[in-house]
Amino acid sequence: MIHFEAHGHADLAAEKPMLPQTLFRLYSQTKPFVVVGFLMLREQGLVDLNEPIYKFLPEFGSAVVGAKRSFGELAPLVRPILVRDLLGHTSGIGFGPGFGYQPENYYEVSYVPLVEKVDRGEIRSLAEWCQELAQVPLRFQPGKDWGYGYSSDVLGRLIEVVSKRPLEEFLRCEILEKLQLTETFFQVPLDKAVDLAALYKREPWHGSSKSVNFVTCDVGGSQVMENAKKRVLALPKIDSSSVLASKRSVFLEGAPITRQVSSLRDCGRFFSMLVNNGELDGIRLLSPESVQLLRRDWLNDFTTEKRQSVPQVDGIDQWFLHRSP
Repeated sequence: MIHFEAHGHADLAAEKPMLPQTLFRLYSQTKPFVVVGFLMLREQGLVDLNEPIYKFLPEFGSAVVGAKRSFGELAPLVRPILVRDLLGHTSGIGFGPGFGYQPENYYEVSYVPLVEKVDRGEIRSLAEWCQELAQVPLRFQPGKDWGYGYSSDVLGRLIEVVSKRPLEEFLRCEILEKLQLTETFFQVPLDKAVDLAALYKREPWHGSSKSVNFVTCDVGGSQVMENAKKRVLALPKIDSSSVLASKRSVFLEGAPITRQVSSLRDCGRFFSMLVNNGELDGIRLLSPESVQLLRRDWLNDFTTEKRQSVPQVDGIDQWFLHRSP
């Protein structure tokens, strides 16, 4: 890393400045941590990319595929979901709406009951999450398409089964502590709460209006939710996805696994490890071969399925997902 400097606000409502130790919700940037954890188990010979996931998670042995525009018609799987499908998002597992938004398409609707169970606290572990998730019909036959979704959550549960440890414990012991990532958590300790950035959404979301407001989706460590001067509005209630530690544990003990929180400083160290082919400050987590594996074309290098040259994802040409010939 050549230069590191913080700018802007971490909490607009409280007018708190951005700092090197500011904590952010990682959301999908949790996935690289999970994938590195999986590759560590693969290097130990405990799991293979081409194994069916029902070997570790039997609940997915009875998975079915829903119809294109309606989940009333179901079809059996042509082949089972393989471990590599979880890493490449070719499993057929989709995802539901978040941040209080309404479903945007037909397949998000099918995940609404599952998401609502999480919000009500009825699902409290990755094991319970995957048991319920396996009952939702897949978007497409495994390997036949690409679709962003909860595949990484399932990969996290697979890590739990293979390692015989909770995912949070495995990642903490095998990655975070070894790389001295002291500002990365699944729940923010109360003594670190002051460093948590607030999370906002724009209204209107496209931001092209002359008057744009910021709505607090999840409050920061300051607990300040609104500021008229800064055009910050408060939601009617505090979002249940808050990652602040409390007596009542939030989901992960609850999935989705994207509850991880970290600082730019910690993320810089983690990704420097990958840039350095799996090693940082004399600590090696992955072999260079495993890091090279991450750089492969996961949509085409590991499959015999025939796909369109440009996959269609909800009608959008995802040309950027493919490596140039």
